[in-house]
Amino acid sequence: MRRWIVGGFIAAYVSALGLGISCQALRMGIHMHPAMYFIVWDMYCGWSAYNHRYRAIAEGVSGTFYDLNPAPWGTFRPYDRLDRMQYLLAHTKHAAAAQHVAERTEHEPFARMFILEESWAKQFDLPDYIWKAHNAIPRSPHLYTKTVVELAGDGEILKIHPGWLDFQHHIMLSDNPRLQQDMRSSRPFWIVDEEHRSGNRYFENREPDSISALAGPSAN
Repeated sequence: MRRWIVGGFIAAYVSALGLGISCQALRMGIHMHPAMYFIVWDMYCGWSAYNHRYRAIAEGVSGTFYDLNPAPWGTFRPYDRLDRMQYLLAHTKHAAAAQHVAERTEHEPFARMFILEESWAKQFDLPDYIWKAHNAIPRSPHLYTKTVVELAGDGEILKIHPGWLDFQHHIMLSDNPRLQQDMRSSRPFWIVDEEHRSGNRYFENREPDSISALAGPSAN
């Protein structure tokens, strides 16, 4: 009887493991049931060594830049000090939030609006006593700034760019000599972002992002 129990457990375990690996490899049925979380190979899912914040700014016709978040009338902070802008996932949602502030504040006409992603290493978010106990280097994080959405003055989305981590991933692949040789010997390929329904072609030209000083709009 004990042999049957042990054999049944091993068979069930191997079957569940095979199902999880198959679903992950085929990208099918990964979210069909909450129990799939325990069998799909998804170690440290969504974890990153970098933290991110989003800022919405606008450029007036005079060349002055305005900060659109947080809004002049205050903002909703569900947890700690983060405003609602930081809890929005899709870049299009950030653009809608920026447009909401732009329509309800007094300012000169806007020529363009931008959504910026600021990224830095998470290790610099440690409390002071932990940082001093484990690090001898000064606590001065380097901030990486990337434009992720470009909008017209009326709020129309003109361009959506990949985030900083996706941008670095593209650079890593494009610097791979084997992939470069494959690209020269075959036709170009696209990687499709399932979440945003958009594609990115590798080996495309990259231009640095820049921004200047900010001024705050006034609420109505």
